[in-house]
Amino acid sequence: LANVTFSQEFGVYSDLAVGYTHRLLDNDDPTIISNQSHNPFFNLAYRPTVRFGIVPHVEYLKATYEDNIGDFSNWLGALRLEYKFTRHLEGFFQYAHTARDYDSQYGEFEDFHVYDPSVGVGCRLSRAFSLNGWAGYFLQNNDESKDLGGYYMGGDLTWEAEHRKITLLASN
Repeated sequence: LANVTFSQEFGVYSDLAVGYTHRLLDNDDPTIISNQSHNPFFNLAYRPTVRFGIVPHVEYLKATYEDNIGDFSNWLGALRLEYKFTRHLEGFFQYAHTARDYDSQYGEFEDFHVYDPSVGVGCRLSRAFSLNGWAGYFLQNNDESKDLGGYYMGGDLTWEAEHRKITLLASN
């Protein structure tokens, strides 16, 4: 795994991150297929006012496998709107869209799109602790087989002090 990320803060609570991740698994075990992936990404957190924030995120993932079975390209785009109700309470609405295109000639895999709206809230309990929760619904529109969909929810509790951060995460 190799990752390089450039990030720059500008303004109050606003930042830009551009990066690239490369994963490589070169394996001699015949039961595990060697593969690699390339993953450039872009994330912007822009807050034009103290209360309102806009967070677009775009990433591309290209995965290739040793035997060319299951190679795919994946695009993910998300837009998150955030609103700070008080100093300690904020909420968000997010829409994410994923498009996966398989390059396989074997027909084992089918292309799909995932539509994923969600909402959430975050609460700063103290200077060190924050609590977040979210819920959403995803719809996976498959090119050939029956579409999939379902509700999900999750939450996390984070402790943060100086240069340390611990997060407990739960989701379904």
